Amino acid sequence: TLLLVILPALIIVGMMGLTRHTSALSGSTFQPGRIIDDGLFYRSGDMSVTEIQNFLNAKVPVCDTAGTKPYAGTTRAAYSISRGYPPPFICLKDYTASVSAMAADTYCTGGISAGLKTSAQIIREVSVACNISSKVLLVLLQKEQILVTDDWPWPNQTNAATGYGCPDTSSCDPSFVGFFNQVYYAARQYQRYDKQPQLFN
Repeated sequence: TLLLVILPALIIVGMMGLTRHTSALSGSTFQPGRIIDDGLFYRSGDMSVTEIQNFLNAKVPVCDTAGTKPYAGTTRAAYSISRGYPPPFICLKDYTASVSAMAADTYCTGGISAGLKTSAQIIREVSVACNISSKVLLVLLQKEQILVTDDWPWPNQTNAATGYGCPDTSSCDPSFVGFFNQVYYAARQYQRYDKQPQLFN
């Protein structure tokens, strides 16, 4: 079973509404090595593009694209400009990117076509190509950069969306910067964990 931190698992339950009724887990039945079954984690295309888009729309009904809301004694726009990130702010529900074609390989056995795609399309296509749950990818995007719920994300959040190739001690590897690369290579890495467990702790 792939080990994950507790936070993503809790976010999965809260974000996806997987259960209508929840109850407290007894300490005696908690298994830290079994947060999510592999059958759910490695589930290709478990959400349609429309379902992903509707989910993102529900989490951020209105994006503060111009940064007009107050923040730190000024506006979000003024604050972000002072940090080098001027508006507009593009929320994940509105995000689009030009994607390069990706050929199938050992880890992502489906290919991805080139073209201009929405974040929902990217998440869905990567889910199918790499046989990873769309829900897992959404949780990862929230855990790493709060992109699912952020209504004024900065470009650096999108560029490091899943944290792949982005060590805590240095800048991201330029080869993996950008929303599509981040989602694709993170999903591919999950397949590496499954197929080459001897290489990882």
